[in-house]
Amino acid sequence: MSGTPPMDLESDGKNLVAPTAERPLAEPTPRPNPPAATGSASASPRATGSASASPEPTPPPIGPRYQPLVIVLAAVGAGIVADRQLGLPLSACWTGAVVAWGLWLGLRRWRWDRTAAVAVGVCVASCGAIWHHDHWYLVSRDDLGQFARRDAQPACVEAVALQGPRRLPAPKFNPMQAIPRGDQTRLEVAVTGIRDGPRWRPASGRARLTVEGHLQGVHTGDRLRIFAHLELPRSPQNPGEFDHAAYARAEGRRSELRAKFPECVSVLRAAPWATPSRWLEGLRSGGDQVLWQYLDPRRAPLAAAVLLGAREELGSEGMTPFVETGTVHIVVCFPKGHTRCLHLAGPTAATAV
Repeated sequence: MSGTPPMDLESDGKNLVAPTAERPLAEPTPRPNPPAATGSASASPRATGSASASPEPTPPPIGPRYQPLVIVLAAVGAGIVADRQLGLPLSACWTGAVVAWGLWLGLRRWRWDRTAAVAVGVCVASCGAIWHHDHWYLVSRDDLGQFARRDAQPACVEAVALQGPRRLPAPKFNPMQAIPRGDQTRLEVAVTGIRDGPRWRPASGRARLTVEGHLQGVHTGDRLRIFAHLELPRSPQNPGEFDHAAYARAEGRRSELRAKFPECVSVLRAAPWATPSRWLEGLRSGGDQVLWQYLDPRRAPLAAAVLLGAREELGSEGMTPFVETGTVHIVVCFPKGHTRCLHLAGPTAATAV
């Protein structure tokens, strides 16, 4: 047996099997490498290379953004314009809103989304027409404008001040003006009653009070008794003239009050100090006084208009250059932002301006 070559034995569990020429040995199967941890210092070069070679995912294409509020705004504007130009009956507006809403519910249930979108657009437009009709055509029976006439007539009313007094500077000398006008004071009031002979009648609505001279001691929220001339807002008398009546109507004011003297306005009950409107008006009036104290009188109106929004101090002559040059947004939009707080800085802010 010494001449017999040794045989390699492999174990398959229990039996010993001798390899033969017809049965070659199987090559060992390579084990897969474990995935390398992200950020690990022990990652193999093979794993790193495969990761870098893999293509990055392509971001989806950016399409037009869906902005439904723009469509809603357009529908509301269309309803307002239609009611202003056509004078639609209020019943027709309500009927259109209700019918369009019902159609939207049915079409949405049947999965007709495009047609349902048109129905909801008609409903929104009808709601815009209803809102405009309520603010433009409808008026309360006891509104102060119901007592006003084209010609001014004396009246005694009680009202609540909606804002503090705003000073209107006197215009420059004009030789074409027969009666020169001096300084005036203007404020918005909410009417609560009007005197009818020996008794008081309830009244409502907003009015603009204009007083000749400087009105002192009136604050936001004060209850006032006013002796003034009552009249309707003035309509344009010449072609191309500004329509003050339409502007006042859009703001909800259907009457004007004009007092000859500051003594015609008395405070019946002062408003409490613990109100945000009173604090804001106090800060605004304080800032206006600081600007007029530390600035040149020719620049103080412009600073008050830009920083505090007191455009009435510029007057029509001061606003004309901004309108002609297309920069009126400086005194219209700029004060509505955070710059209203600049007057809190006191004399320092005024000196910087």
